[in-house]
Parts: sequence; structure tokens; C-alpha cells
Amino acid sequence: MHILLAAFLGVIGIFKIDWRNWRLYHTTVLYMVCCNLLYNVLCVDKYLWKYHADFLIQHKTTELIYSFFILPLTALLFLSNFPHTEGHMSKKIWYILKWIFISLAVETIYVKLGRLELMNGYKFWMEPFFYLAMYFMLKLHQSRPLLTYGLSIVIIAILLRAFHIPIR
Repeated sequence: MHILLAAFLGVIGIFKIDWRNWRLYHTTVLYMVCCNLLYNVLCVDKYLWKYHADFLIQHKTTELIYSFFILPLTALLFLSNFPHTEGHMSKKIWYILKWIFISLAVETIYVKLGRLELMNGYKFWMEPFFYLAMYFMLKLHQSRPLLTYGLSIVIIAILLRAFHIPIR
């Protein structure tokens, strides 16, 4: 499933990502990669969600596929197709809501098929808020990276405390 998703995003990315302007999105893609790697480091003793590996690959390999392929492609697709119409906030809101819905649909399939497990107090009802924060932070990083880093630290601290994640 994970490899299939990576392949699907790769094919979609060939046609839908604005590759001529990839440099505009580069630092935000790196921000997303760092956030995922940081989650894996901070939560290694108490994951809130865990991908179950596909045939012939391990959990760590699956996480690396997400960190360096699936999430960067997701960020590039999201950012390079973001509506840039001035004064049309509703189009931007609907765009983010569409991405949240797509993410939830994919995740529902993953949970139902046992490829993703939510654990340690993290529940599926929390996912819309997670995706709202994720897509909002990706877009915010484009224009206000320092603010995004500060907010990220606050959000991480709140989540570590709320879910009693042990930091050693």
C-alpha cells in the first residue's frame, strides 16, 4: 500500500507539480521532511501512529519512504497548485478542505486495511485537526518561515505534553 501510494503520487506529480518553480517550495518541503523525522525521533518510544510495512520492507524503510518521497510529493502537489487569486479567501479555504478530505479518505483506507495504526490515545477524530494544522503550517511556511518554526515548537511541546511522550 505504501509503495503503491508513493508510485501514484510520483505519477500524479509528473503532471501536476510545477517543476519549473520547485525552488519556491524547496525549503517548505524540507520543513515537512524535518517535521516527520522529528516525530519519529521524539516518539520512538511511544508512537501516536505507526505505518505497518508492506511486503518485504521494514517499518524504518516505510518511514523513510514517507519522509523522502510521499510527504515531499504531497507538499509539492499542495503548494504548487494552491490558488493564488487575490481576494478569494473562499477558494483557498475550499482548497485546504479538499486536501484534508483527500488525506482523511486515504487514511481511512489505510486504517481499515491495517496499514496504519493509531495508538497511545491518538484517535481518528483528531486527524482533521492534524491535517488542518499540517496544511496551514505548510502554507504559512511559504510566507512566514520564522513564525512557522516558532509555532511548530509550541505545537510540538503541547502535543508531547498532552500525549505524555517521554523525552530521554
